[in-house]
Amino acid sequence: MAERSRELGDALARAGTAVAIALPAPGDRFHRRYRVVRALGEGGMGAVFEVERLTDAQHLALKLVTGQVSGAMAARFAREAEIGARVHHANLISIVDVGISDGGAPFLVMELVQGGSLEGQRARFGDVAWGMPILRHIALGLSALHDAGVIHRDLKPANVLLDHDDEGSPLGKISDFGISRFGRLDEAATIDPEAPTMGASTPAKKPDLTGTGMLLGTPLYMAPEAARGGRSLDAAADVFAFGIVAYEVLTGHAPFENPALLVALAGRPLPPPIPIDEAALQAAVRDVILACLSEDPQDRPSARRVCEALGAL
Repeated sequence: MAERSRELGDALARAGTAVAIALPAPGDRFHRRYRVVRALGEGGMGAVFEVERLTDAQHLALKLVTGQVSGAMAARFAREAEIGARVHHANLISIVDVGISDGGAPFLVMELVQGGSLEGQRARFGDVAWGMPILRHIALGLSALHDAGVIHRDLKPANVLLDHDDEGSPLGKISDFGISRFGRLDEAATIDPEAPTMGASTPAKKPDLTGTGMLLGTPLYMAPEAARGGRSLDAAADVFAFGIVAYEVLTGHAPFENPALLVALAGRPLPPPIPIDEAALQAAVRDVILACLSEDPQDRPSARRVCEALGAL
């Protein structure tokens, strides 16, 4: 499936055309293999539906490109399927199918997570006992991505889906790999998507789905170095985004009065984060979160080091 999604992405990126997609309705058959149960949500690029797989009655989530979508946008969608199929981890959303529907819509099918997103639980932000297990899961998922040579580039509460484990405890899973990239994104690097680590450096033969200097992501969670353009980002930018998410989940508010990206675009140094109540968190947890928010990417810990500090390993 990873190979098929890569071929699909390459073809869509080269196509450079736009297609208009009609959304399916509950009860419709989709791609002969699924029955649409209900709509789950719709965003700027796609819509998500609960579907039943006809072969075994398993309920899954169908993500469908919608509206006027260019070939490059659809190719990013296929990239999400490729990464989801290639990297397997309990804290990453798994992808089970990918293709183009009879109506010409790129789609992917992934595991169905019933608990909504972390964004939908903002009322619970500040509850340390509730938030810490979820943050451990996010850190583990992020570490797995980085170990596989993948940089997420849009980690935020809306891209963390919540479920429950067998004991009823909250379980976090990272989703939305549509603007992810394999390997370091600096101008000089060329990355082999087959490589097992981010250190690999052999020529890639993929269309550029991001563009030189293009900013893709959510400003509130973007690292200050993103002001230099998308190709300046590497795994440390994901760690910065994790630091923002962790700070919000554990304290109930953002670490900076203004987003770090906007501060950098204004040419100003990043101020220290708003202090965390020392009584609220263990020193090791507080220190690693603040280190994640360092202005200099070199001063940030790795995702694996974050896992260790949070007690996730």
